[in-house]
Amino acid sequence: MSLTHEWLGLTPYQEALQLQLELSANLRASKNIHILGLEHPTVVTLGRRAKIEEELPLGALALQQRQIECINTDRGGQATLHSPGQLVIYPLVPLTSYGWGVRQFVNILEESLISSFASFGIESYQREGDPGIYTDQGKIAFCGLRVDRGVTRHGLSVNISNDLHLFELIRPCGVSHRPMNSALRQEKNFSTQDFFEVWVREFQDRAF
Repeated sequence: MSLTHEWLGLTPYQEALQLQLELSANLRASKNIHILGLEHPTVVTLGRRAKIEEELPLGALALQQRQIECINTDRGGQATLHSPGQLVIYPLVPLTSYGWGVRQFVNILEESLISSFASFGIESYQREGDPGIYTDQGKIAFCGLRVDRGVTRHGLSVNISNDLHLFELIRPCGVSHRPMNSALRQEKNFSTQDFFEVWVREFQDRAF
């Protein structure tokens, strides 16, 4: 088993998706894990269950006026918004090599988030039947995966210092008017890369 992680900084969504496809193809039938940490320029992504007329309460025109790209993707879930200041984590993991089911893997990802938030002084928790991580002030992290021939793609997004007002453009994860929170709103000052490095350590502790 080997675990590699790398920080990519601000990376266009389609470029990161292509990199995931290339890396995941090399991970099949192995026990190697590759984790990408990055931010995306502002973009709306629609999961396989998303219906565009339901997911964009202000309409597609509102995105066009702001020059925000809207991309259909093959992950689970519905609408998600990424923007600078939001950490995106893509763990590329051959689940079958470890005997992990999807639910078990999601739990490892989310427990690693909770512990990472705690290390920065933020209390957070899971909600049964609702992927993602919450605080008393609102949702602070999201989870959406795709498993292709046993290897995961896509993953987590974590609100660190991103503009939360942008979430008004979508129905996040299929829920309207959901309160959002971020590390910045919690008056915590750290970078997306700082959180990524802590999360990788927490993930390693739980996975192995």
